[in-house]
Amino acid sequence: MVRYNPWKLTDRERRNLLAVFYKSATMIEDYEESKQFFRDLLTVKERAMLARRLQIATMLVTGFTYREISDRLRVAKDTIARVQKWLNSGGDGYRKIIKKLLDYEKNKLKEEIKRRSEGRSIKKRYPQYYWARIID
Repeated sequence: MVRYNPWKLTDRERRNLLAVFYKSATMIEDYEESKQFFRDLLTVKERAMLARRLQIATMLVTGFTYREISDRLRVAKDTIARVQKWLNSGGDGYRKIIKKLLDYEKNKLKEEIKRRSEGRSIKKRYPQYYWARIID
C-alpha cells in the first residue's frame, strides 16, 4: 500500500484537497448514499476504526468511565485517552454530531414508545378480540 504524506504538499494544495473531501461529504443526501460513499472510500478496518472513535466520544460525552468504555468496546485506555484529548482540545465537530445522534436516537425511541402504546389502546378498546391473552 502506498503511503501518503500530506506534508509533502504545499499548504494550498493540502487545503484544496481537504476542501474537496469535506465538500463531497456535505453533498451526501441520505443514509444509503452515505453508506455507499464511505463503503467505497474506506476499507472495512478504517470504517470500523472511525465508528469506534465516534462511539468512544459519545460514551465519554454521556458520562461513561474509561473502564466501562474499555470493557464494553474492548479498546485500550490509550485510545480512549486520545479521543478524550481530541474532545478537550476543541471537539466541537464531535460534540455537534454526537448531539444530533443522541437527539435522533431519542426521537426514534419516542416514536417506538408511541407506536407500542397505540397497540395497547386498541387492546383496551377491543378487549374481546384479545380475550385469549387476557386469560393467560
